[in-house]
Amino acid sequence: MPPEGVRVRMSTGSSVIEAGHVSADSRAWTAFASASSREAFCRAWLELQCSMVPDVNAALLLLQGEDQSFVPAAVWPEPRRDVGYLAPAAEQALAERRGVVVGLHAAERAKVASGSIYVAFPIEIESQLAGVVVLDVFARPEALLQNVLRQLFWGAGWLESLLRRHRAQRDRELLERAATGLDLIHAAQEHASLEQAAEGYGRAVHEGAEPAEQGP
Repeated sequence: MPPEGVRVRMSTGSSVIEAGHVSADSRAWTAFASASSREAFCRAWLELQCSMVPDVNAALLLLQGEDQSFVPAAVWPEPRRDVGYLAPAAEQALAERRGVVVGLHAAERAKVASGSIYVAFPIEIESQLAGVVVLDVFARPEALLQNVLRQLFWGAGWLESLLRRHRAQRDRELLERAATGLDLIHAAQEHASLEQAAEGYGRAVHEGAEPAEQGP
């Protein structure tokens, strides 16, 4: 079944409003705009994509971790939903580095749940793979699936912007830690030089000799 409320329709004169979509869009945009952490941003981003694509059953966002593996960053509609079945589509999109549609052709039917099609799109930053998003959507004509890929393409830009900022912040923190380390090494070297100078002065006084002038 599609997400609850999506099929609720209200007729207002000659126009038709899908109340479920309006409400979902509003919640998604609010969460997206107010996200204060990377985790919250990823959850809101995935929810927003699912609100903009009709009839999504489930979705998964994987991002590259510190160990270079791709781990779940967000799951829709519930964080605890088992979406492991979407992993093969994610792996295919990462391997081919392009958007893929799984289950459209008869030869692929066995790879997807009945009535579903999996759409996966890789996330790249400066030509490097950074993640992948996969949607489990109700089956639809190929032309409409192109619209899903197009939405993920445009939506990926927002996520790439976040990941660039996160990477830049991480690089700044690494540089700051490196600079702090160099300062500590320099201070330790100065401390050692002062100790050596003090020891030399002490020996000279002990031996009754004029201590040698220390260089800068």
